[in-house]
Amino acid sequence: MLQAGDTIGGYLIEREIDRGASAIVWYAVHEQTGEAKALKELTNPSRAAVERARQREALLGIPPHENLVLVERDLVDSRALCLVMEYVNGRSLDFFVQHNGSPALPEALALFDGVLAGVAHIHAHRLVHRDLKPANVLIARRPNGELWPRVTDFGLVKFLDQPATSGRMTVTGLRFGTPHYMSPEQIEDSTKVTASADIFALGCILYELVCGQRAYPKAFPSVWMDIIKGRYVSPRRLRPDLPESVINAIDGCLEVRPARRILDVCELRLVLAGELRWSRSSKTEEERTEEQEPVSQTLWHEGRTSLPDGEKMVAAAAIAMSPSHLPDESPSTEERSQPSLVGAPSPVDAGLQAQLDRARSVTRVAVVVAVILAGALLGTLLFLRNEIAPALDHTSGVGDHQ
Repeated sequence: MLQAGDTIGGYLIEREIDRGASAIVWYAVHEQTGEAKALKELTNPSRAAVERARQREALLGIPPHENLVLVERDLVDSRALCLVMEYVNGRSLDFFVQHNGSPALPEALALFDGVLAGVAHIHAHRLVHRDLKPANVLIARRPNGELWPRVTDFGLVKFLDQPATSGRMTVTGLRFGTPHYMSPEQIEDSTKVTASADIFALGCILYELVCGQRAYPKAFPSVWMDIIKGRYVSPRRLRPDLPESVINAIDGCLEVRPARRILDVCELRLVLAGELRWSRSSKTEEERTEEQEPVSQTLWHEGRTSLPDGEKMVAAAAIAMSPSHLPDESPSTEERSQPSLVGAPSPVDAGLQAQLDRARSVTRVAVVVAVILAGALLGTLLFLRNEIAPALDHTSGVGDHQ
């Protein structure tokens, strides 16, 4: 690992900027040109991580954009693997909100529009970020003092034109994204991940920006059940002063079914401006499918995780063992509470529908509890195997020596 005072690739490392579970970000200056850069050192550079670093070179073909911080190149030597990026003198959006509170609505929407501009740029070049969250948006200031959002961290970027790989889910494959900002299809099935997953994450960012808290605040793995069921506190309850267009945009982004979700960044901007009203019943799923080119992709990403090993095993078991139960046919609780968006059931069928809904909910809860318990048992068995096996081997070795 590197430290302040080291040099790599002609860059002198001066100080640490930030540190996470899988990387350290350094402030470095080129010894000849004096140009300042941010070097992101991967702390556990596996062979797969090196290969992904090579794949990021494809990002060099994307024209630069003022709302993006792209990887420029990588530096590899016997000590470290570093990604060279533009140095941005600013803090992350989550830090900004935590220390300053929710900005005034005009400022919040201006910040969010900058994020949208950056995401629209990568989508136009057939890329999906797959890890959009406030921590991956840096807030700098322009020379006139205006806040300047920059989307960064393309460690999970997905090339839509890249051939799909297997969507089979394993414990080692459960290393991707951030649970609180992942779309239901990203949780359920890697083959369903398209740019629509980024739209969902943008809804989470907008919610947090205007409400001052996460849309899905529970701890992992409970947060995934809320996401799959579409359970979040209406922003209207937290901010009664929010315009209807902002609430409509959040609801449209956080729609559980990707076919009913706001289609793209362009449509999201129209909804935010009040020029278009999103509705779950505005288009059929078949129409949405025709508008969105289906691209089979892999969701799983080696070497990226912020989850403890035990939670990874529980989550892997939960996904691998659970049936596909996205609420594609039956309306969610949130849908039934919004008659303006979804037609209410007829009086004749209301009682029967309520009983069916209750039965489905009880069944799903029972399945999820059973799966989580099975995952926990699996994690315990694996832990015991890893702890006890070395001791047994040691005992056997002593006997052989004697």
